[in-house]
Amino acid sequence: MTCLPTEEDYPEDEESKIEIGSKRFVEVTMFKGHVYVNIREFYKDEGKLMPSRKGIALKVEEWRNFVELQAKIEDRLRDKR
Repeated sequence: MTCLPTEEDYPEDEESKIEIGSKRFVEVTMFKGHVYVNIREFYKDEGKLMPSRKGIALKVEEWRNFVELQAKIEDRLRDKR
């Protein structure tokens, strides 16, 4: 018997964030019972990191599709140099 993930399985604190740039982070989150890969810009409010509206929350299937397309994206980047 497998247990479904819960909100507690995906803590949303500064330690769960993976920094990818200046105030931009990736984290795995859960919202309304669904798991997302959240790529978002944050800002500081009273010393605490807060999510801005600038970003995207990808469903797991969308994230996996994105990862599979990585080689094609790299090719397009090379073409633009």
